[in-house]
Amino acid sequence: MLLLALDYPELSDALLQRLWRSRSGHRIVLPVAGAQRHPLCGFYHREAALAGSGSVLRALEKVDVCWVPCDDLAEQLHNVNRPEDLR
Repeated sequence: MLLLALDYPELSDALLQRLWRSRSGHRIVLPVAGAQRHPLCGFYHREAALAGSGSVLRALEKVDVCWVPCDDLAEQLHNVNRPEDLR
């Protein structure tokens, strides 16, 4: 299942395809650019249950996650929450 927050307006097929190709044997596949992890942009197996920990990142610390390096696509992971966040 693809989980995708709507505040990534510059996201491309190339990034999603990289994640999709990296999923072999993993229940959760998510991008990381530098030190910034993006838990709301990736693939989650339907049986990948995350216990309520108050934070998605905290819950992900307790399960096996394939963090896919996307430094070369980091611009696409720019998060836009307010008009002033637009570049």
